Amino acid sequence: MNVLFVSLGCDKNLVDSEHMLGDLIDHDFTICDNEEDADIIVVNTCGFIESAKEYIGKDHSGMDDETQAGELYLDSLAVLPEYRRQGIASRLIWATKERADRMGLPCVGLLVDKGNPDGEALYASAGFKYVNDSVWGGHPMKHLVL
Repeated sequence: MNVLFVSLGCDKNLVDSEHMLGDLIDHDFTICDNEEDADIIVVNTCGFIESAKEYIGKDHSGMDDETQAGELYLDSLAVLPEYRRQGIASRLIWATKERADRMGLPCVGLLVDKGNPDGEALYASAGFKYVNDSVWGGHPMKHLVL
């Protein structure tokens, strides 16, 4: 599976990106350098820096925090439809959990839209457990942890 990694941010962000790239390589992902060859595109940003806002085209700085103390927060996970059901998302989830373990964090947390039953099923199959209900960006969500 080919991964394009885009890092937008400060020096710490670049170091974090290098660690994540290493984790992906350790899990048999291939790093590529253009969108045409990429099966997965990861955009790693820090805060709401101007380049991230320009790249994404939105400013989310006024929204509530999504994460809880002690969580390695999994913000977004998407796989192109033609690559779904091949274990890619599960591999990314487990790489994230291993990263949290190495960082000494007790869990990985995420919010899943209540209107996304496929996402809920994926996270449940990976071992995520329900914590509570939440609203983020005007959407009813479930807070899950692994």
